[in-house]
Formats: sequence, structure tokens, C-alpha cells
Amino acid sequence: MIVTGTPAEDYVCLSHSVVTAGDNLLGLVEAIDQQGTRAIVSLPNCMRGFLYITEISDELAGAFQSNTISAEDVQLSDYLSVGQLIACYVLDAKKEGHLITLSTRTSMVNKNLKPETLRQGMCVWTSVKSVEDYGYVLSLRDEHSGFLTEEAARPFIDGPNKGKHLIVGQPLFAYIYKPTTDDRTLRFTSQLESEATPGINDGSRVVRAATVKPGMLVSARIKNILPTGLFVQFWEGVSGFVERWQINERLKSFALSQVVVARVVHVSPSNLTVRLSLKPHLCSATPSLYHFPSEVQPGSPISAARVIFAENVPRAVFLRYRTDRTTPPQTVVAMQSDTDAKNVVTAFKDTKTLHDGRVLWLNSLDGLVVATLRKEDLVSQFLLPSDAAMGQIVEGKITEVSNAKGITLRLSARVTARCPIVHLYEQNPEGKLAVGRSIRGRVLNISPKGYVTVTTLPEMLQSDLPILASYEEVVPGARYDGVVTAVERWWCVVTFYSAVRGTISLEELAEPLPIDSHSVVKVGEVVRCRVVSCVPDKRHLKLSLLQAPVEVPTQNAKDDDTTLVGKVFPGTVLQRLPEGLIVSLHADDGVTFDGLIATQHLSDHTSNCEKLLAAYDKGDNINDVLVLSVKQEGDNLTPLSAKPSLTKAALQKTLPSSLDDVVARTLVHGYVKSVMKPAVIVGFLGTFAVLVPKSRVADELVKSAADCFSVGQSVTAFVQMNHKKSQKCKMNLKPSQCVTADPSFIQSYFAEQRFLATHRKAPCVDTGDIVRIGAVVSAEVREVKPYGSILRLPQAPTITGFVTEFHADVCSDDTTSARRNETSRPNCL
Repeated sequence: MIVTGTPAEDYVCLSHSVVTAGDNLLGLVEAIDQQGTRAIVSLPNCMRGFLYITEISDELAGAFQSNTISAEDVQLSDYLSVGQLIACYVLDAKKEGHLITLSTRTSMVNKNLKPETLRQGMCVWTSVKSVEDYGYVLSLRDEHSGFLTEEAARPFIDGPNKGKHLIVGQPLFAYIYKPTTDDRTLRFTSQLESEATPGINDGSRVVRAATVKPGMLVSARIKNILPTGLFVQFWEGVSGFVERWQINERLKSFALSQVVVARVVHVSPSNLTVRLSLKPHLCSATPSLYHFPSEVQPGSPISAARVIFAENVPRAVFLRYRTDRTTPPQTVVAMQSDTDAKNVVTAFKDTKTLHDGRVLWLNSLDGLVVATLRKEDLVSQFLLPSDAAMGQIVEGKITEVSNAKGITLRLSARVTARCPIVHLYEQNPEGKLAVGRSIRGRVLNISPKGYVTVTTLPEMLQSDLPILASYEEVVPGARYDGVVTAVERWWCVVTFYSAVRGTISLEELAEPLPIDSHSVVKVGEVVRCRVVSCVPDKRHLKLSLLQAPVEVPTQNAKDDDTTLVGKVFPGTVLQRLPEGLIVSLHADDGVTFDGLIATQHLSDHTSNCEKLLAAYDKGDNINDVLVLSVKQEGDNLTPLSAKPSLTKAALQKTLPSSLDDVVARTLVHGYVKSVMKPAVIVGFLGTFAVLVPKSRVADELVKSAADCFSVGQSVTAFVQMNHKKSQKCKMNLKPSQCVTADPSFIQSYFAEQRFLATHRKAPCVDTGDIVRIGAVVSAEVREVKPYGSILRLPQAPTITGFVTEFHADVCSDDTTSARRNETSRPNCL
């Protein structure tokens, strides 16, 4: 028998000072941040670590590296659930600040795992490599994989995964159901039937402690009982240690050679150290969370707690108390107290003394209540960062001042607040704000790391508008106060409370359209924004600094024009104005309302717009008129369009009104809403518009986009990319990429020419009785054609005549000779 591992006398209590890079730990997902990119992980012995989305699995890391997806396109909550047990690899362990960075990639966690060591019933860490028709291919490491049937995965899907099917890259614990002879193809199950399986009891092929992985369930035999815990051996040669942190019973209740079922919680391959846990909720066939009584919550008081034992490294006191007689006693670990004694064991050796404290947080992995015994904490208003309410006015003393980072405030002995430089009313605080000075601020955000972010800007402190702290609380059309935290050329970012962010596009910043965002707003400025739209699931918030469109009711007008946007109705011309036509639309339910068709929206062809405006008279009918958007403030007329390309697209339901309607790699019709030297803004239905830079407006390089397009011009755009989660859309106006075989654009031109020909009016020239049917006039032959002659009438210079060859008596090639001809009707060419 080969015994591997660290001798019992060399074991020290697991703490931040012991953990090093390369260690493996069992963890539990405690929380996921609002951005969905980082998780807080509970680790053994009340430690904590951070897991970033780029370190979830090898499959996901490969997709990031190949740019198949970006971190903005995925959410960590799609791959991990709060309360899920995970196996972790320590990437970095900083002693200062107790920061532990973790990874759950199987290539790291299972680095030393050998295929020949795998046995039936063994618990291993895996990730979904692919999704098949009847189940999932799980990856162990490199080329080693196995298969998990849909039926075998059902316990995990219905339990920790909360009813969601597995996806590629998702990590999970799996039990080996059936290993094959070649040790390459395995069968997995997500739930162990019982502890009496070969994988737990039989480890004859395991000869090194480095092959042991966190999460494995083993049957161990007690070899030695020490004051600090139990020294055990398992798998016929591997030694490990169970610390008192991981034992619920007293050490007196154990005996030498006793067999216990334990779960591995820490493995250090560098020094062959294995630590295990005897917690009942972890050592069952189906591990679960430890459930605390409802009365035990962060911040709740602890009364009459009795000391069980104490440890010097790390400094911790274990106590036990009951909330009431009906609940089981709770184990409390206190790492802070008023005692300054270096020997905590001596200071708390009296087990009969009762102590009071307050709960700091609950460790569901260890099943421990983490508390403080400091008298100052018992009465503190801010014991935890969560005690500070969002938007609350707080006051603290300055402890640190920096021109680069801002200031740090002390709200209580345990809670500090940070005020970034962008939220500080004094942009150069060094020398102006002294350490120790009291200052007021408003709570902006509460970080999972344990600090509070505040703002000291006077406009935010005096704001009487509602607090916007969640995307679900957003009310479209409502106004909120926020701080500009980023300014780009075409847009700016406004941050509210609890890391809620929104964007303001260039056209929503000011009227008339500014050259760029920097000319309107600056970083650190407080702005009062109006909500244009919000998609909570995608955390997309669109804002505006412009006044909200006001719908002024008119006779027979509908109350809500937003329901009509994108619909096409027949219309009748009421009045012709220099800027367009006032048209009365006839809705399907018989209700009529008035709108304005701007001159540029009368045609897809710029050359026809002015001609059509002159051709229409009061009472003329227009078959298809599109409701382009809602009324603007101070205007009783709804914006309309008669562009054939837009009306046809609206009837075919292909004219987008939001980013959700845009399909990548397709052509969409729109119009030029605004044009500047560096870019063109293409408008669609409502307020939806996309900015196209000048690099994508022509096949050749252009100095200005205004050289290629004009306001109101009809365009066909090619959608290059549409990332709905990140709210990014790229369109191209290059003719080479916007080619279409649809003949409707040319057809509309000839249709308009026919309309103009039938509605063309003679010039308002007073010719008296000179030009009338049957009149005889003098004319000069200007040009002779095979089919007739073109004449000029000297008495009516603005009128041109034409004589066919069948009506001409004599036609000379001399164009200066005069002829007397009888005209059949006046012509105006």
C-alpha cells in the first residue's frame, strides 16, 4: 500500500494564507453581479473568491478567443445558477485583500486526472461539449469525454439548473455511470443512487493525492484524532485531513478506525495536501444547500451564544446558539471581537460565558453563520453594505483623497464608501478636501466586493425625481436624473443608480442636430433624461434630452397615434404648402386624422418631389400614405410619407421600427434623416435610426457624406451586423453591397412621370386669343424631324408648336423661313 499526502502534524488550518495558485477548491455560487460577467463564490472555511465569465469552461473560452461570441453576448447566469456546487482552480491568490481569482475550466481543474483512475460512481467535474438529439457530450479534459443522456441529466436540469436545458460550455458535476475498457468513452449520470458505490469505496488504481479532485465523495477511515481535526485515509493509500471547521459533531464522538463518508473540499497538488468535509448536507448522495432558519438573516442579532472552541490561525471563535426551541442550534464563527489578545484560544477558553453578536453573512457551503462580536457593530447603522439603501443620503468622514480616483469615506467601522472623481463636485480634491472632514453623499451603488459608491454632486443630492435602480422599474416617457459617465462622438452614456446605464444617441441630444456629442454634454454633468424605450432582459435603455412628443388632439383625430405608426392608409389632399402637402387620412374604422407629407417624402426620386408638389391640388387622392411617426411637440400634424419604397416595405412588414425588427445580412429601405460631413443618419419608422459613417456610404473614399446624400433621400441599406444584446447595428450604403433585383424603384419613376403628364398645367402666360384651337398663327420652323417639324411662335415665345408630316403643306430645310400653319391645339413642351 502506497500512502500519499501530508503527515497529520504538518496540517494547518485552511485560510487565505495557505491557498496558493494551482490549488483546487470546492465552491458554491453565492451571487452573480448585475452585469452578468462575474460570480462571487463561497469557498471552504468561510473564504470567498471571484469567477469571471471568461473562465467558465474551455468551450466558452475558445469561442471568446476565436471571436465567435463576445462577453457582451452572454450572461454568466446562463451557465451557472446561484447555489450550484462547482469545482474551482485557483488562478491567483493575493494575500493582501484576500482576493482569490478562480477558474472552472476542465483543462485546469482536471489537469492531473488520469483516465485509468476513473471508476464507477466517481464524482468528476465536466462541461458540455456538444448537445445531441438524445443527450449531451461531456468533456473531462482534452480528448477524454463521455455521454450524459437526457434522462440522466433530468435531476440536474430540474434541480440546480431550475428547469433549463443544458447548453454548450455549461459546467457541472457528473457521476461516472459506466466506464469502458479503453477508458476513453464514459457514461455519466447527474445523480448518485447511494453512497455504497465502487467509486467511493474502491480506489485501488489511485496512487497519488494529486489525482484527487474537489467534489469527490469518498469512504475514509479515521487514523488519528487531533485537537484540530481528524486525520483520515481513503482509497487504500491517500491521506487527508478533516478540520474542525468541517465537522458538526464534537471530536469525542469519533473513534479510531471508524469509517466515515466525506467529500473533498481542497486539494493542493504542490504539497500533496487533501482536505475533506463531514458536513451532512455535503456528504449525502445528492449534496444540497444548508438551509438556515428564517430568523437568521444578515444583520440579525445573536443572543446568548456559547463558545465551542477557538483557533489562533486564523483568528476565529466558534459558538453555538438557538433562535428558539423549535429550531436546531446554529454554529457561529466569529472572526472579529473586541479582544486584542493574540492568543484567541486563551481569551475564549471559558465555555460557560455567553456572548452577543450580529450576523454578517451566511455561508451555505460550510453551513456556518459568520458573525461579529464587536460592541460597536452591535449598534452600528451600517453593519453591511446592504444596510445602505439605494438613493439614501449618508454622511461619512474622508479617509483618502486622490485626484485620480476620488475620495474614500468611512460610514462605519465595517462599511466604506467611494466617490469616484466623476461624481465629485470638486474635480481636484487634493489640497481642497482634507482627511477627516465630514461630507454628505447619495448612495449610487452597492458593490458585491463590499463597498458603497456615492455621489456628491449637488444636482443629484437635491434631485426630487424617482430613483432609477433597476431596468424593470423603468417607465417609458418618465424623466430621471443621471450622470454622464462617457461621451463618444455619436452618443453618450448616462449612469443612474445600481449600475443602471442608458445611451443617448446624437439625434436625441439637441436640436438642431449637433456636430458631435462633445459639443452638448461632458463627463460628470448631471442631465435630466427622458426614457425613449427600455428592454429589461437585454438591459438596453434608450434616453433623450429632447422634449417628449406631445400629441395635440384635433377634430376626428385618434387619441394615440403610436398605434398607427407603420400603417398605410389612403389620403386626400387638403392643402398645399411650400414645405409639403396636408393630407387627411382615412383609417380602417372610419376615423380621419390629418398629417403632413414633406416635399422630400412625395417620391423616392428627388427630381420628382417638387414636380409632384406642384401637380397635386386640393381634393386629389393619394392611394398609399404611410404614418411615419407620432406628432412632434407643438404640431397638430402627424408626419407622413408617400415614398413607394417605404409604403411597400411597411405593407410587407419589412420596415423596421426597432433593433428587434432588423435582420442581419438583409436589405432594408429607409430615408436620410440627417446628413453631416462624417456620417449619414438613416431613419426608419418612429424614432428608430442608424448612423452610417462616411467610410460605409460609397465604394470610393469621400471627403464628406453630404457629397453623396441629401436630407429626405430614399436609400437601401445593407445590414452588416445586428447584435441585439449589445444593441449594436452596422449598416452599409455602398452601392456594390445594396444591389437589388426589385424593379419597383424604376417602376415608381415611370408611374410618377405618367401622373405628371396627366396633371401637368399650362404656364400662366396671357396669350389672349393668339393660341386657341382653330386659330391661325405665324411660326418659325426651328427643327425638321422625319416625323414632323418643331415650330416657334414669335407672338407667344413661351409656347412651342409641332406639326406632323401629314399636316405640313411645305416644310423647308431652311429653319429661318416662316410658314402660316393652322394649329390643331396648343402644345407646351
